[in-house]
Amino acid sequence: MGQPGVLRDGLSVALTADGACWGLLHLFRDHDGRRFTTADVDAVRKIVPTLGRRLRRSTIDPAGGRPSGDEAGTLILDRGLAPVASTPEADRWLSRLPQPAPGGDPLPGFVYAIAARLGPDVLPPSTPQLRIRADDGTWLVVRAARLSGSSALGDGAIAVTIEPACQADLRPLLMRAHKLSAREREVAALAVQGLTNLELASALFITRHTVADHLKAIYDKLGVNSRGELTSVLGGLR
Repeated sequence: MGQPGVLRDGLSVALTADGACWGLLHLFRDHDGRRFTTADVDAVRKIVPTLGRRLRRSTIDPAGGRPSGDEAGTLILDRGLAPVASTPEADRWLSRLPQPAPGGDPLPGFVYAIAARLGPDVLPPSTPQLRIRADDGTWLVVRAARLSGSSALGDGAIAVTIEPACQADLRPLLMRAHKLSAREREVAALAVQGLTNLELASALFITRHTVADHLKAIYDKLGVNSRGELTSVLGGLR
């Protein structure tokens, strides 16, 4: 028998729906020596569409409570991705996000995932980021950036910031989740900026009638009746 915690095989799949990836599923075999078979892969493949659709749907489900504050939190990792320090705000946000398994890594997996995207060849202003939903319904943005050389931390230390998402952070995600077409996303993005139908038509080189048709389709998909409601939905406020 192998040693506890030794992984013998892995299987990773992208959970896709409607032409977009909404999450990743990682499965592992431990020390029993078994490996994933073709039958296992086929079984997982069958549930991918269902899981992808459920994840897409969870993106647009109504939020729960509202955040009790909007302060950004900062988490410092050393070059080996071990946590070195954190602000109280970072600890508060982390407590509302998916937690690591007992006895496993000290931080949630998404922290390591975004920090790992800062490879040795990544230079500013590239800043990896992800959007994630807290257990109270709050949308957060997590970003990672390398710190300048520090005698205390050494080269390669990373700052991870966690803060509530603004509407501009959420619009692309929510428009995709509501199945807006590429052209509908263009129209919606300009509509929430306050452009009139005439201004929309001029900006996109289409007629006002076409703009009206696109807006009707957008309203139907999002279940709204006005631009104010459209702005609220695409801002994650309802």
